[in-house]
Amino acid sequence: PMWMVSHWWGTPFCHTVSMLQLQASARMSKGAEQAVYWCCTFANNQHDLSELEDGDVLQSPFARAMLCQSCVGMVLLCDGGVTPMARIWCVFETHVAQALRSGLFADRTEKRRYFLDICAPVLRRAGDADAATMTLLQDAVGGGWNEVS
Repeated sequence: PMWMVSHWWGTPFCHTVSMLQLQASARMSKGAEQAVYWCCTFANNQHDLSELEDGDVLQSPFARAMLCQSCVGMVLLCDGGVTPMARIWCVFETHVAQALRSGLFADRTEKRRYFLDICAPVLRRAGDADAATMTLLQDAVGGGWNEVS
């Protein structure tokens, strides 16, 4: 994968698609349709989670996707309450992303750069999830952040 998706199961699917479309077009202005995402909802067999029983969490499918050489970053999909940060796997994925951004896994990967993009819907009318505008905080080279809507 090119990007690892961290999310929680409560995000409306239409928001997930809209956030990923925004992230792809912001990162790859030409060729956004070429972006490849790894998302556990689709990548893991939800009826057989035996892969998660390995004692080394860095051997989990989540970490393996993030550590593979083709993966350039993680996209964290949020809601207004930043619910993913209350989910243990999302916290783990964010920790791994930050460790990769900091070069702490140099012994496991040859990555020179790793990005963490954060997407969330911004409601135009309180309580109206259908009237949401997607916003992206894009991890910029050099440590800054760009806001993209």
